[in-house]
Amino acid sequence: MHGVRGWLAVTLAAALIATCPALAADLHIRVVDRSGHPLADAIVYADTAAPVPHGKLPRASIDQINRQFVPRVNVVQAGTAVYFPNSDNIRHSVYSFSPAKTFELKLYAGKAAPPVVFDKPGIVVLGCEIHDSMIAWLLVVNTPYFAKSNAQGLATLRNLPSGDYRLRAWHEPMRQATAAEPLHLGPGAVPADITIRIKDNTAPVQGPAMPGMPGMAGMPGMSQ
Repeated sequence: MHGVRGWLAVTLAAALIATCPALAADLHIRVVDRSGHPLADAIVYADTAAPVPHGKLPRASIDQINRQFVPRVNVVQAGTAVYFPNSDNIRHSVYSFSPAKTFELKLYAGKAAPPVVFDKPGIVVLGCEIHDSMIAWLLVVNTPYFAKSNAQGLATLRNLPSGDYRLRAWHEPMRQATAAEPLHLGPGAVPADITIRIKDNTAPVQGPAMPGMPGMAGMPGMSQ
C-alpha cells in the first residue's frame, strides 16, 4: 500500500492548562477536512509505547439492517470478538479479504452466526457476497484509547493516564491511518482541545472484491 502523505495536521488549540493532579485525563479532539468542515465517523486513537494490559474485552456487534451494515464504520481493540447478527428477513454473507483479517461467513439469516475475533491491527473492509452495495469498514487498533467522531466532528479519548502517546486518525476510505503525531500528557494537567485536519482523499468508494474479480485495486486494507 502507498503511504499516506500530508494527511494529518494537528493543531494544538492552546497549551496544556495546569490543574489539580489527576491520574487520567480526557482528550477532546475535533476532526475536520481540508476546508475545516467537521468529519463524522472519523476514528482517532492514541497508541502507547508498550502494550496496555487488558482483561476480557467487551464484545462488539455489526448488524445487517435494510441491506446495510450498521454501523458502517467501527473500531475495536485487537483481540475483540465481533458478532454479525442479521436483522433482515433475507440471508446475507459477510466476508473480508483484507490483510488484517480474512474470513467468510456463509449465507445465513438471524443471529446464529459465530463471532469473528479480530486479533491483528489494520483496516478490514467488509462485504456481502450477494449484495454489492453492502460495505463497511472496521479499524482494529492496538490500544484501548480510541473514539469515533460525531456529526460535529467531535471525539473524546477518555481516561488517558499521564505519559507519551502517538496520536493517529483515520477516515473512510483512507488506505491507512495518518502518520503518528507525538502527544505528551503530563501529571496534573488537562490537555487543551486538539484539531486534526485530514486532507481530501481520492481513493474510490466501492466494495471489496472477491479474489479474481475487478475492483480490489485502490481499496483500503487491500494488498496491492
